[in-house]
Amino acid sequence: MPDPAPVVVRRAASADRDALVRLWVVFMAEQAALDARVAPSDDAEPRWRASLPDFFESGDLALFVGEVDGAVAGFLTAERYAAPPVYADVPGVYLNELYVVPDARRQGVATALFSAARAWAESTGAGELRMGVLARNEAARLLVEAWGAEAHAVTYAFAVVPTPREAAPRVRMGF
Repeated sequence: MPDPAPVVVRRAASADRDALVRLWVVFMAEQAALDARVAPSDDAEPRWRASLPDFFESGDLALFVGEVDGAVAGFLTAERYAAPPVYADVPGVYLNELYVVPDARRQGVATALFSAARAWAESTGAGELRMGVLARNEAARLLVEAWGAEAHAVTYAFAVVPTPREAAPRVRMGF
């Protein structure tokens, strides 16, 4: 079997917008298949598309793409954060989304994206990286643990059946 093609990682550019949106939609569908609680809203795609310029313009956000044979095969989004003032100030970077197309998995794309994000985090003075992974995504959990991550906190979800008065539509904020 031939060696896999080399992975090229770079910061995303506005020319990547359509490819990134296509991958993000697939990523969201895969996540929702694992856990319906993270299913995207009806307007998620245009909201995410509209947020992309922030990644190209903000020093606090980063969007990396991983290419294999010149095609975008994955992406990673990251953002700088500061601890709430009641904690010792350890600035960090949160890795929000990491996705690699199925045909490019197990070829080093995710690791190359992670390495680029880690280097960016170091350049910002971050003291740590954090990343949320769905509990039902065993492959992702094993991957981040192989990178040296350890569980920091566990989030539990409780089902609550709303009363009719509480079932009013939510006001959406952010993207």
